[in-house]
Amino acid sequence: TQELQSALDRLQKNETERQLFMMNISHELRTPATAILGEVEVTMRDKSASHDVYRETLRNIGTIGKQLALRVEDLLVLSHSEK
Repeated sequence: TQELQSALDRLQKNETERQLFMMNISHELRTPATAILGEVEVTMRDKSASHDVYRETLRNIGTIGKQLALRVEDLLVLSHSEK
């Protein structure tokens, strides 16, 4: 029974680590997505925004999008390394 308890303890530890990992991933992806949506929303509210404002917003969205893509790429590398 000690072996079973040890296996159960390892499973519970792994599940806790998996949940923490998923929370971290969610945060890492949600943050840039929220920033992108915020940039769009603020710019769209300003009916008198100039062409330069739209260009700057697109530049910001591009930068944040690249950061998001890098995080996704990191996840893909991580998933392949675990195989």
